[in-house]
Amino acid sequence: MPRILTVLVFSFFLVSCGSDSELEIIEGFYHPEDLEVLPDESLLLVSEYGGLNGEHATVISLINIVTQERSILFPNASTKAVVEDATIWGNSDCPGAPEEISPHGIHMGQRSDGTDQLLVVNHRGRESVEFFELTGKDTQDPGLIWRGCVVAPDKEVWFNDVATLPGNGFVVTHMMPHGDISELLQRAETDQEPTGYVLEWLPETQWKKIPKSEGAINNGILASADGLTLYVAHYLGNQVVAIDRISGENLWTAQMPSPDNLSFNKSGDLLIASHDATLAEVRACSHSESDYCGINFSIVLVNPEDGSSQTIIEGSGAPFGGATVAVEAGDRIVMGSFTGNRIAITKNVIN
Repeated sequence: MPRILTVLVFSFFLVSCGSDSELEIIEGFYHPEDLEVLPDESLLLVSEYGGLNGEHATVISLINIVTQERSILFPNASTKAVVEDATIWGNSDCPGAPEEISPHGIHMGQRSDGTDQLLVVNHRGRESVEFFELTGKDTQDPGLIWRGCVVAPDKEVWFNDVATLPGNGFVVTHMMPHGDISELLQRAETDQEPTGYVLEWLPETQWKKIPKSEGAINNGILASADGLTLYVAHYLGNQVVAIDRISGENLWTAQMPSPDNLSFNKSGDLLIASHDATLAEVRACSHSESDYCGINFSIVLVNPEDGSSQTIIEGSGAPFGGATVAVEAGDRIVMGSFTGNRIAITKNVIN
């Protein structure tokens, strides 16, 4: 059953306005790391992040930011009843529907036949991209039906975020080789050398590495509507790059501290969550059971044509910090975080 969540209101600083604004907090989540906005704009899909190693079995949930009602879309009893007869998308050798899921990056898009889908990076039970049919996208009662998966091409690959490609495929960021997280991240922060790259998967050609896509902890990713340009966040490289998907040619670079997830707003610009914190501070938040992470963050608006950027929101401390995603939902901007129990909502300051 839907559940009414705790709603709190605080003041918050909006850079583009140069003034304080009300910040609405909705509690009741587990690490709401990534968000997707449905056409209604009061409804959002939420990836409740379970850790890089899938330590926690969590959920994909739905939040109505007007009524503050949260419901679980996957897994639940109704989805488990349907997946037995699901037509397989993705690879034919997918092991089957997951009993549990530990989602990370998510992306909503359409298949070639116009069917709505949600792609989900999953770390629990297998390193994979899971395919879901998104039903009722334009209604007040959307749902998810599991349709298939694509498992990582080898045990070294460690996914972070995913974006839809034309032709029923996707691109996904490979952060770094599987191993000791603390050691790998510390080394990457110190030398900022590439640790991962971008992978492409298409039904006809299967896995392919995008040329020249190496970066220091490849994090968030988006693709242009035609699939020819990729926008990739290099978290420990302190930059977002636009690259040609075919050649890997760099089209522009936007410098910013530790960029995380990316989203498109209605004007087609990029909204990017950025952390101004040490790796030690981020890791401390990752292991905290606090209701929020207080590390400094910014929301940066970036022109996808040339990479020019403007910081529109800054925050830190109580009651919300460490934003990993920002999405435009009508006259509001909604932010999630990799830790804590809350999302934050403020007025849309984009001109």
